[in-house]
Parts: sequence; C-alpha cells; structure tokens
Amino acid sequence: MSEPTQADPIAELAEQWRRWTRIVHLFASRHDRRHAIDSNQYQAMHADLMNRCRTTTRAGDLLEIVEPWVSLDSLARADRQIVCQLSDRCRRTLRGLDSAASVRTLPDWARQAVWIAGLAALAGAVVLTLYNSGPLCSSIVATSKSWFHTACNTVARNQHQQELVLGGFLALAATMAVVWRAAGRN
Repeated sequence: MSEPTQADPIAELAEQWRRWTRIVHLFASRHDRRHAIDSNQYQAMHADLMNRCRTTTRAGDLLEIVEPWVSLDSLARADRQIVCQLSDRCRRTLRGLDSAASVRTLPDWARQAVWIAGLAALAGAVVLTLYNSGPLCSSIVATSKSWFHTACNTVARNQHQQELVLGGFLALAATMAVVWRAAGRN
C-alpha cells in the first residue's frame, strides 16, 4: 500500500497560474465579468502566486511575468495589445506547467507497471540470450526448454488457464502502452 503523497508543488503552481490566467484573459478580451472581480481578492491571489513562484523550483522566470501586475488597475490601464500578449504567454506557460505536473504525478500503479514491465523485459532478454547461446550453456538451455515445454503443455491442457495467460499478457501490454503515453507528455 502506498503512503499518502504530499501535494506536488508544480501541480499547485499550475492551479494558481490557471486562476490568474483566467483573470488576465478576462482583461485581454475585455469581458464584462472582469468588473466583478474583487480587488482585494485579486491582490491576495497575486501575492500567493508570487510567493509560490519564489518557493517552487525552476519557477523564478514566472515571477517576472506575474510581478508587474500587482493590481486590477494595472491590468485595466495597460495597453490592450500588451494584455493580449500577456494572456497568450500565460496560456503557453500553463500548458508547460500542466505537462510538467502530469509527468511528475504519475500514479503509483503506473510507476509499478513500469518496473514490472522492465523486469519482465530483462527476464525475457536473459532467457533469449540463454536460449540462443549454443553449447556454452547447454544444460541451462535444456533445463529452461524443459520448463518452458512443461508450462506450455500445462496451459494447453486447460483452456481456462490459456485464456488467463493470454489476458495477463494483453493487460501487461495495455498497461505498458498507457504508461508509455503518459510518460511521453513532457
């Protein structure tokens, strides 16, 4: 059973960044809802976001983006083109943060599946090497062949076991594919 995990600082930063990006977008698009934002709440959120940027590893560059926009007035008075560029930059940054958070927060089962798949691949490589090694390991190869044929004959005698073995291999392949795709989102 896995221990309770602490919140991922990158994921928390991404969530705070998402909230701030929504507000910036409201000002960039000049949406009417921008007037409903409470100035004190914005300043508190801005201070929290700046603090999160300071305390999160490799988030110092984000501080430069956030820092000038200390109040709603600073967003309201800025040139619209600048706020639109800020909104675009915030969205690109959010995609990067979300990607980093998703890679960092692979669930325990996915990490375990990667280990199991790696060990299974290693075991398969060892077996294939021994199987193809010729006279060097003939007794080991003969024993391995005997065990392999015994296992195949046992499975062949029982259709239900055959289905279970096939299902196990399919589940392993599907798990490896899911983990491979999840790990590739960086």
